Amino acid sequence: MNRQKVDRLEDLLEPHIDNKKIIDTKITQLTAPGENYGGLLLKVDVSLKNKDGTTEELNVVAKSIPENEFLQKVFDVQLSFRKEIAFYDTIVPLLQQFQTERGMEDVIQFCAKKYGSRLNLNGSDVVDENGTILLENLVQSGYRNANRFEGFDLDTMKLVLKELATLHGVALAFKILKPDVFEEKIKPHLVPLKPPSSDPGSGGGPDTPHLILMEFLESVEEFRPLWPVLSENLDFKANLKQMGAAPRPLFTITHNDLWLNNIMVKSENGKCAAVKFVDFQNYGFKSPVNDLLFLLWTSVQQSLLDTEFDNLLRIYYDDLVGILARLNCEHKFTFEVLIEEIKTDCKFVLGQALFMSMFVVFNKKAPEIDKQDPGKPPSFGNLEDVSAVAKERIILIVRKCIANGWL
Repeated sequence: MNRQKVDRLEDLLEPHIDNKKIIDTKITQLTAPGENYGGLLLKVDVSLKNKDGTTEELNVVAKSIPENEFLQKVFDVQLSFRKEIAFYDTIVPLLQQFQTERGMEDVIQFCAKKYGSRLNLNGSDVVDENGTILLENLVQSGYRNANRFEGFDLDTMKLVLKELATLHGVALAFKILKPDVFEEKIKPHLVPLKPPSSDPGSGGGPDTPHLILMEFLESVEEFRPLWPVLSENLDFKANLKQMGAAPRPLFTITHNDLWLNNIMVKSENGKCAAVKFVDFQNYGFKSPVNDLLFLLWTSVQQSLLDTEFDNLLRIYYDDLVGILARLNCEHKFTFEVLIEEIKTDCKFVLGQALFMSMFVVFNKKAPEIDKQDPGKPPSFGNLEDVSAVAKERIILIVRKCIANGWL
């Protein structure tokens, strides 16, 4: 089929356009190859005719499953596609209603408006290439991705942390104050995706990203005395088993992939005025520090990671407890508890953050996908292909973890 079109687009749009008539559509690819592995994104511009004869434009994004078979397995599309639909259709309305009930007028607005969705065109339970989620085109609303090679500045990161604390805090208060509703209506959607293999990107050969990462860390002289500790903390198989441990009191809804490319920024007069989060296909039920650490390690300017890291942790904490207070939710969440949470979950986030920094965020050459063999894992090259900026970032992150006693 032609993946550059959306069949029966009118079926998805008509419930949301108030009896307006679709008179024209223009569809183009939204992202360049290598910019989004989790799905195919199409820019859909729709011309509508009102009852009085006037016309208007509706700008949306159509999201469908990846074309590559290996990526379909990596992102567990049969589950992740359903999860994303449920986030917009079920979880966001429940959280907004909860905020209103607790007296908050400024309900959560950190995600795009959803227009419609489907799993396929045949009415089955299987997500296929016709599965589509229609979302507001945030670019047309003035939002942009920041430069991933530069990272967020301090003012932008503060606003991002505020929205992240809102997601975590509202969901945490909901869990505490309405536990039965949380268990019945939200918890079923928080199941984790199933990884395709025991090692992300495993191809069994020298280009396996985990081996490249470990090769680099072993080459850093200052880390050699701690090599046994690093090896243990970055043991992917062991960490994967431990991640299924019993939930702790601070567990809440987590995005699980919140980095710069999944955050869009709207600027006014040269300053960040609003942010939106995208790609809610892998959210789950974890400690909030998983999102917090991953965000800071992958997405803040490198100089700030060195000088403002502790301050940013405090800013996030203050925002989170502020949300809990506004919702009249009693808690025993001190800043010291946040640090203990970091010590507990650091190793689970560290490998993911180092992988992203080395092969995605600061890599100007996207991992190569074999178009002739769609079931084959992408090639990540070798250590010589890793940028100097990525190597500096990795050293800084690991050094910070060691200095704080988190490993």
